[in-house]
Amino acid sequence: MKRPEERGPVGAWAYRTRQEADLTVEQVVERLAVHGYAVKASTLRGIEGGSKKPGARLLRLIAEVYGSEPPGVAHAAPDATLIGAINELVAELRAAREEQRAWERGLTRAVQAALASRAGAPSS
Repeated sequence: MKRPEERGPVGAWAYRTRQEADLTVEQVVERLAVHGYAVKASTLRGIEGGSKKPGARLLRLIAEVYGSEPPGVAHAAPDATLIGAINELVAELRAAREEQRAWERGLTRAVQAALASRAGAPSS
């Protein structure tokens, strides 16, 4: 059996936490499937052994199944500056969308007016 330092931080966490949750690898596979994530038992064993690295989504789902945060994952409070910048971008996108709609309405009116004047003009 591998020592925790041989598994790496994520592998050691995954192995230890699964053991503490009293789950088999197969039970974890089933629970991940309920979350819409198909994974093989061999993949989970590889993660626990340190030979495979889980992607962000798989790591998040494993953490949900175990009810435990993986090592090195920090959940910082949202940055107020970032939130402000996002809100400004959303406002700009909304304004640009309204400008686009106004331009399309103007174009539609111009085409309709051109068609109407053509319909009333004598044919050559």
